Amino acid sequence: MEEEIREHAKQSSIQNGRVNVAHARKKRRLDEELESSLEGVEKRRSQITAVEQRIEDHTFEKEGREADMVALEQELVQILIEQQKLVLDILSSAKQTENKGNMLLKIVGLADKTL
Repeated sequence: MEEEIREHAKQSSIQNGRVNVAHARKKRRLDEELESSLEGVEKRRSQITAVEQRIEDHTFEKEGREADMVALEQELVQILIEQQKLVLDILSSAKQTENKGNMLLKIVGLADKTL
C-alpha cells in the first residue's frame, strides 16, 4: 500500500494547469486506507500487549500456586511419616503385649502342671 502511495505521489494532481480530481480522490482514498490499516495494526498491538500481560499474570499466579502445592505436599509427607511412626509404635506395643500374654499363658500352664 505504501508503495502504491509512493507511485501515485510521483504523479502530480495538477496536469496541464488543471487539478485532476480523480487523482486527488485516489490519493485521499489511499491515505485513508493507510491510516485505517495503521490504526488496525495499533489496535492489534494493544490487544496483543493486553493478552501478554494476562499471560504474565497467569504465569505468576501459577508459579505461586505450584509453590503452595509443594509446601502442602511436604506437609502431607510429614503427616504421613508421623502416622507411620504411630502405627509402628502401636504394632510394636501390640507385639510386646502378645509376647507377655503368651509368657503368662506358659507360666500359668506350667503352674497348672505342677499343681
